[in-house]
Amino acid sequence: MPLPLKVRLAIRQAWDDPSSPSQKALQALSDTLGRPIACDPDWDVLHAVLSPLYASDAAQLVSDTTGYIQSWARAAHDVLQDDDALADNLLEAMAQRGARTLPLAIQVSPSDPQTRWDSQRAGFELLVPREPRQHPTTAAVPAFRAQITSALHAKTPPDAADGDEWADLAVPAAAATVPVSPGLDDTEPAYLPDVNTLPRPDELLLRPPYHLHIAQASAITVQCSHSPSLSFLEAYFKKWCRTNNQLTNRPPMVYVTLSQSPFGLGPLYDTLTLEVPRDHHRASGLPPQLSIPIVLHLVESVLGYTRVFSDASGWQYRRDTPLRSI
Repeated sequence: MPLPLKVRLAIRQAWDDPSSPSQKALQALSDTLGRPIACDPDWDVLHAVLSPLYASDAAQLVSDTTGYIQSWARAAHDVLQDDDALADNLLEAMAQRGARTLPLAIQVSPSDPQTRWDSQRAGFELLVPREPRQHPTTAAVPAFRAQITSALHAKTPPDAADGDEWADLAVPAAAATVPVSPGLDDTEPAYLPDVNTLPRPDELLLRPPYHLHIAQASAITVQCSHSPSLSFLEAYFKKWCRTNNQLTNRPPMVYVTLSQSPFGLGPLYDTLTLEVPRDHHRASGLPPQLSIPIVLHLVESVLGYTRVFSDASGWQYRRDTPLRSI
């Protein structure tokens, strides 16, 4: 079955184009090494294996894969540029196999992204994760750099090709891999990410940390980076809001308004407003003060956000673990 149109267009823009960030990074590495870099991802196989992770945006599969290739090329470029001896080790390993081109094979890892040396091909393997990505692709640069350095420091590069099968596309259990130091969860990105490798805002902001800010004036305003948290608060307040029985149309006593974010493509809400309708306080001219404790209780006790700052009219919260729908 042919690749979806969105995937083919993404490949054309993010990979086939010589001016794409991934191709520029590979060319910079080639200039430093003095040898061509041969990288030809099998997009059909990658799509077949990884497409369940990208059901909402198939083109993101290409962006993530090319982002990891770009990060790998940056890491390899840094290693070879910083240590001439390691560059000589790589050239010698290639010469022993009679290779004038450095191959980079793209496979799939069951967990974190990683790279390893394949002595049979005299090249590297780059393993992109089968699990949902939790970090920008640039966050893998320090780990890639450590793995490449470890492989080139070895007198005999570790042979990671044992049991290599494209049909399975998994990391062989018996294959030797270069240890990662430090882990991705403990590292900060060393490079600014390429905007083309990041998911759209409605997907990016589903990942923690979540930030929530409450402000109280004539209305209560809740701003949050996690759209489902705001949707929950809206549904709760609308369900339990009393109606004004003094008016024939029995309007709600508090207007609960969820505002759409100007960013992204899918549904993304960034602001919830609780406000007493003007008709309800027209006689006095002053809006009644809405009670804030119920909002604070829902945010802290029900949604599990932690307060990080507060003053007389504002509260700031943060949550570092993901919230999932039942």
